[in-house]
Amino acid sequence: MRVRWSGGAKARVYARNHQWEIGQPASFDVSDPAPSAVEYLLGALGAQSSWAFRFKRLGKELPLTNWNFRSPARLRISLYSWVWNIQDARIQEISGTLYVKSSASESVLAEVLRHTLTVSPIVSSLSRSVRVNVQIKTAS
Repeated sequence: MRVRWSGGAKARVYARNHQWEIGQPASFDVSDPAPSAVEYLLGALGAQSSWAFRFKRLGKELPLTNWNFRSPARLRISLYSWVWNIQDARIQEISGTLYVKSSASESVLAEVLRHTLTVSPIVSSLSRSVRVNVQIKTAS
């Protein structure tokens, strides 16, 4: 992986045969020229959490017709953190809900989610310093 400044508040990331732009570390504006680094982090967590539901678990196909992951994060970041070099800018908590449309029972879906989060390198790394709480709900 390689990262280069691409002008303004953006950096271009190169990974294998892919490239994308990342904006500033975090943003509270309505729109920006590129997603923030925090948004990419939350997107990676959501993608990894929902990705596991596409595959077989314990030798049984998991019937799934749709999913949607939503993840608000509580940030302890402000303009003052950057202007006055305050050293406590961090994500305080990541919570997310995986909305799944499936004919599988809620207990089976919850078991798959627990397993997914247990073996997730992203969750394992983040949960050492941030409270990570992902739950599952069935959508109709």
